[in-house]
Amino acid sequence: MSAETKTMRAVQVERHGDPDVLRLVAMPKPEPGPGDVLVRLRASGVCGHDVLARAGRIPLPLPQVLGHEGAGEVVAAGPEVVGLAVGDRVALTPMLPCGRCEPCLAGRARTCRVRGGLYGEEIPGTYGEYVVANELSAVRLPDIIDFIRGSILGCAVASAVRAVNRGRVALGETVVVTGASGGVGIHLVQVARAVGARVIAVTGSAANVAALLEAGAHEVLAGDQPFESEVRRLTGGSGADVVLDSVGPPLFKSCLASLRTMGRLVAVGNVQPRDVPANLGQVIMREFELIGTARPGRVELQESIRLVANGSVKPWVGRTFQLDQAASAHRLMEERGVVGRLVLEVE
Repeated sequence: MSAETKTMRAVQVERHGDPDVLRLVAMPKPEPGPGDVLVRLRASGVCGHDVLARAGRIPLPLPQVLGHEGAGEVVAAGPEVVGLAVGDRVALTPMLPCGRCEPCLAGRARTCRVRGGLYGEEIPGTYGEYVVANELSAVRLPDIIDFIRGSILGCAVASAVRAVNRGRVALGETVVVTGASGGVGIHLVQVARAVGARVIAVTGSAANVAALLEAGAHEVLAGDQPFESEVRRLTGGSGADVVLDSVGPPLFKSCLASLRTMGRLVAVGNVQPRDVPANLGQVIMREFELIGTARPGRVELQESIRLVANGSVKPWVGRTFQLDQAASAHRLMEERGVVGRLVLEVE
């Protein structure tokens, strides 16, 4: 597409439903305003959040362009832009902040609600050829990281970085990672390993064991059964210091039961949005900490780039699709047919 073209291709969801509701459409190309840059996307990650939003399990204004992680090149810059330039390779955070509100000025730009919000939900997302970003939502991507791997840093890897930080995972601790073969889960394994933790990965299929061991897990528990007894066996009866749970309700009871006294449970993902069964007495008497972790921001993306650049973390791309194959990517995710993150290539 030439620089003069006023339209772009994007994948849009016009109504909730199965993957076939995703449509490749032509729509106006966005214009960068003051402080903004226009990014020509080259790849976009496909997150489980996208699948839930498409299916109607997460509130979504319709029609909407999905996607909240991506990478590409800056092709235009509005006035007041000082830290980015045309030609810069960038990876994106999941949110577009304003940079001027109290949270932004206090270093919490990931919680900004003044400007835009979450790409692919509150504002048009990254399943397209172009997107508007700014100096808080775009981070320079070194040449050693290609766009496909770079496209999953803002959510899949940065969410793992934030979760490990929120859980205060430390050298020598034992960490359980649930949903370990998923797009965030396999990076939780790697980031926890990178800080020196012993990692026990939990996955639903024995077919994923080899990949998780390659990713750095010390032990892998495979199957859809409760796993707390195995965690206790592996820890000499004491339980894990930290559980990083990327699944939610289906495994929540086993997550709590896997913790040692005064252990920490970090809620990272929620694949079946609903209430969880919790024994409050157990939480009180064993002094568990329940910790939420939400959207990562610029700081976590910068740390993700550093970890990938120095070889500590490998962005795990299970498979790539073309933009017009978004429905096939969503279908494969629903079938749990891949280890790691799926990516849409934007040509």
